Amino acid sequence: MRSRIEHQKYYPRMAKRLSHEGVVHLKLVIAANGSIAELKLLMSSGYSSLDNAALEAVKKAAPFPDPQGYDRKDIALTIPLSYSLY
Repeated sequence: MRSRIEHQKYYPRMAKRLSHEGVVHLKLVIAANGSIAELKLLMSSGYSSLDNAALEAVKKAAPFPDPQGYDRKDIALTIPLSYSLY
């Protein structure tokens, strides 16, 4: 799941130009069918462009594959996404 999200992550141009960096903490609940049941910003990076990019990355990564070894229940995750220029 993490690699799918990282693959969709992008750095907004204006944030790069302004040297904005930070970590976005998200709450993600994945339904048994792989869709997003809940997606919420838990802690902002301090920059709305980075926060929005992180939310978009998760949305683009869905639907998620059925994780083996789990019951057919929703899975709740807390995900930090880091945006660093160096």
